[in-house]
Amino acid sequence: MSDTGAKDRRVESVAVELWAHNWAIPTQTDDTTMEERLEKWRAEPYWVRSGFMAQARRAVAAADRSTSPDDLTDGYHTMAELYRQRMLWHAMFVNTATRAGTYKCVKSRRHHDGEPCFGGGWFIVQTVIDGHVVAQHYESAFWGLFHCREVETALAWDGSTPQQEGDVTQRHLEGEAR
Repeated sequence: MSDTGAKDRRVESVAVELWAHNWAIPTQTDDTTMEERLEKWRAEPYWVRSGFMAQARRAVAAADRSTSPDDLTDGYHTMAELYRQRMLWHAMFVNTATRAGTYKCVKSRRHHDGEPCFGGGWFIVQTVIDGHVVAQHYESAFWGLFHCREVETALAWDGSTPQQEGDVTQRHLEGEAR
């Protein structure tokens, strides 16, 4: 396979940036577009491109190895620890809200369209807050932590983003504080 036909376009993008900046000594201005850089890059001899591609493959592989939730940290907690804590706090909220009847909470192994969550092995937990559905996904191993009504398919998704769901939750909490 030629270096420009690489399966992982990230490698070529990294190689082009390394080449364009000649290892942090800019040979081109930063205002050139990626298309302009690619055109010049592809005009370079194969041996030049292959050297930069080899370096880029190593750089991308190193970056991929360091993006495990177990490796990412804020200096105090790993992402894996924070995800676990979030899940446990969420389960505690869902279980308490379900017992008290204060919020509609459901869980399902299928999205609203009937498809298994992420192809299977996952489930979704949803809570209706001020008429909006907020949701989180978890691996099936944690199904038993959430004591709420099980439904065949999840509630309809309104297309909201995690940011929007967070905004709904925060507005609700701020309204409760008054």
